[in-house]
Amino acid sequence: AGRSILINANITTDNGNLTLTANDTIANGVVDAQRDSGNAAITMTTGTTINVGTGTLTATISDDTVKTNSGTGDIQLFSVEAATMNVTNNGATSGSDIIDDNNNDEAFTISGVSTFTTTGDGDITLNNTSGHAFSGAVSLNTGTGNAEVVDTTGLDLGLSTVGGTLSATAVLGDIVDSGTLTITGVATFTTKADDSDIILDSTDNTFAAAV
Repeated sequence: AGRSILINANITTDNGNLTLTANDTIANGVVDAQRDSGNAAITMTTGTTINVGTGTLTATISDDTVKTNSGTGDIQLFSVEAATMNVTNNGATSGSDIIDDNNNDEAFTISGVSTFTTTGDGDITLNNTSGHAFSGAVSLNTGTGNAEVVDTTGLDLGLSTVGGTLSATAVLGDIVDSGTLTITGVATFTTKADDSDIILDSTDNTFAAAV
């Protein structure tokens, strides 16, 4: 889409992959004169679902400042079921974030790896009330933005570079790292269940501020 993608109904792909691209580029066929003003976004209506089964969900806001109108906003996703989830907000406008349902308890259920990436000061905020069900590693990457994630069970942090603060919470399990963590700001790790552990033993982990 040259500007935004607004999801107002359920999407089911029967295990096929789904790719959503907002603020797409002139190089990919967007006609500059037909791209209206306003910030590009990818947004789900409350109560809608995306289910790609064993497929991959890829959601991207592109950075195409060549266009006359190229402002960008948030990627906001609610209820998602997928094997792999890749969400990238490359928007150049300040505050181009990745967010979930703002505590309405619509969660992600991801059986494999998940990767979330923002640029500039974009934040990653995945902190709905009950947490998301990430079975595989979760990678969080920001420019100078903060990152927050809550997992309903245990949380495996994959290769991550966060230019701001990091807050990671496991509701019913351990927090571990399967990739190197490079965190510029304060890092906070919380397990809510009794006898749950926090094990961050990747040898190249780098925490520049308090943990």
